[in-house]
Amino acid sequence: MRFGATTMNNNGCEIIAAYNTMKVLGNQKDLRDIAYYFENDGQMLDGYFGTNPYANKKFFEKQGYKVKVVEGEKIMEDKLPKADAYILSFWNSDNVMDALHTVAMRRTKDGKYELFNYESRTDNKSKITSNFVYELLENREIPLSVHCISK
Repeated sequence: MRFGATTMNNNGCEIIAAYNTMKVLGNQKDLRDIAYYFENDGQMLDGYFGTNPYANKKFFEKQGYKVKVVEGEKIMEDKLPKADAYILSFWNSDNVMDALHTVAMRRTKDGKYELFNYESRTDNKSKITSNFVYELLENREIPLSVHCISK
């Protein structure tokens, strides 16, 4: 699917994360509607840089959800508030030109974190679980933010 000047397989992880998060929340939306929203409110550099990861806060608030944003060390220290769903954005390395990736995340019944669409261009590791966010990031990615979304 197109998003801006390119296609979502190159720049759509924030949109896919929003779509997956809506499914986790039990409020599935059409992917085209979500893409349309972000294309008009959050697209960066005609889509070449995807979507501003902070645009998710406004999107979910417009859907009627409460959103708390956690940044920095609190993410790696596993100090996230309880929420119905999460969106995690992280740098792929310490070189910002390596890009940012955004994924949907939830807590399982046994308290583990579960990520969706971790690998953006393959089906490998499309859903992974761990007790701690830092383990999910495999110590190679650098967290930017977590949007904690509650009904």
